[in-house]
Amino acid sequence: MATIKHAPGAFAELVDFFAERPSIERILAHHPSKALQRRASFLLAKCKAGKRLTDDEQREMDDMVQAESFMGLLKARLHAHKAARA
Repeated sequence: MATIKHAPGAFAELVDFFAERPSIERILAHHPSKALQRRASFLLAKCKAGKRLTDDEQREMDDMVQAESFMGLLKARLHAHKAARA
């Protein structure tokens, strides 16, 4: 299994994204970068292959999960607010 270099952290990506003051539409359309998606796939494949993640990799995966949960909740709230205004 080839090693995928460590991508910028999930939260670092979100900070950069929100620093641009995105519109609601851009927030709703937001997805993690391709590099972050590749890194997540690599870590998941490592787990599925029965290999243990290092402590750093586990923290990285935990951060990705938390960042995705945050964005999922934010997007749900934005959709609800948009629907209430319609």
